[in-house]
Amino acid sequence: MAVSPSRKALVVACGSYERSPLRNTPNDGKDMHALLQRMGFQSTLLMDPANLRTFSRAVNEFHDLLERGDVALFYFAGHGCEFKNENYLLSLEEPEEDRELPQCAMNVT
Repeated sequence: MAVSPSRKALVVACGSYERSPLRNTPNDGKDMHALLQRMGFQSTLLMDPANLRTFSRAVNEFHDLLERGDVALFYFAGHGCEFKNENYLLSLEEPEEDRELPQCAMNVT
């Protein structure tokens, strides 16, 4: 008998940036998390990760929960940018200079 795949989601919402706060992203994250739960996803919500280490840990833990055949969804609400043809999602740790992005932002390229 085949087992139906699990539906798992990680929702990350960053809004409390020091230099350029985002008003709506916390609500976007909470709303998406609630919607995914109603849709049967095992959803984890991470609000305002302080730094890349916290952000990376959540992504790695999510990855470790996935099993073959699972449906996985990642949702991010917050600042993102491109630098040297690489794409980044920013935690609350904002770089002083663009070249510092790899040390404080999630590379998603």
